[in-house]
Amino acid sequence: MAAACLFTSSAQADCVDGIREPRAAEQEFHRRATAALIAALPAPPAGAEAEGTPYDFKRLPSIGVLCRGDKIGDFRVSVKRRYVIRVTEAESKRLHAPRTEIDDQIQALLKLPPDKAAERSALERKATAVYNSRSAALKAGDKAAAAARVVEADELNAAALELGNRYRDSVKPQVDALLERRKAFIARDQLAEVDIAINLVKLPDSGNNPFRAYGSASPQGSASLKVVNVVWSVAGPPSVLRDALGAAMPETRLKALVGAPLPSEAESEAQAPRALPQERADPAVKNPVRS
Repeated sequence: MAAACLFTSSAQADCVDGIREPRAAEQEFHRRATAALIAALPAPPAGAEAEGTPYDFKRLPSIGVLCRGDKIGDFRVSVKRRYVIRVTEAESKRLHAPRTEIDDQIQALLKLPPDKAAERSALERKATAVYNSRSAALKAGDKAAAAARVVEADELNAAALELGNRYRDSVKPQVDALLERRKAFIARDQLAEVDIAINLVKLPDSGNNPFRAYGSASPQGSASLKVVNVVWSVAGPPSVLRDALGAAMPETRLKALVGAPLPSEAESEAQAPRALPQERADPAVKNPVRS
């Protein structure tokens, strides 16, 4: 309670013109929107668990402190939930061998075949010899010839580099397939966080995480007290858990929130997924179910 009081006092201190009470329409919009987003949070996939205190539809998060100068809808509506698949020491040891085997296969694929390695070495040796020959040109006072040797050496080095890049590109599909298989043998806890928000002023870039954005940017935030956009992401290192949560996001339902009347808190609560049983046969997560 003391921490909550300190937070409120700090927030009030930031309001140089004092605070204001949220309007009834703002409170209703915030409650309904928050409930709709909570209902869209996926249940933990099999083998995973949700961290933190569960959201309570009967005690939804409040708008928080609004300053007197804040405009209508000048607040954030978002929810998040962290998920984890815990790996025991015994599981970690069991997963080590298949993961190491995949790593060895990847390294073997990325290694240049003998003929390609010999070709690259020949180009690099020739580049070194050409570059070193510039000294003789400089001693003879032929700066143009020395400069030409440098250009030729750079071209040979670039050719050697391109040879390696072409080979890596040729095996990339096989390497990517192995990296995908490797996710099932992560020998540490898998962590991921789902974040859902509405009415962002600017739609973010997707980055490398599972991500979707519906609607358009909302420069005025929630001023209209309507849903202008919905954005979700699943943050975390690449893992089976992260992929499963991304696949389990109820995209159709979230997209339908844009421009539509919000469901009541009771309707959202009825749509919220129930936690799945803790089936812990293997850390790999399979067959995520969309709601």
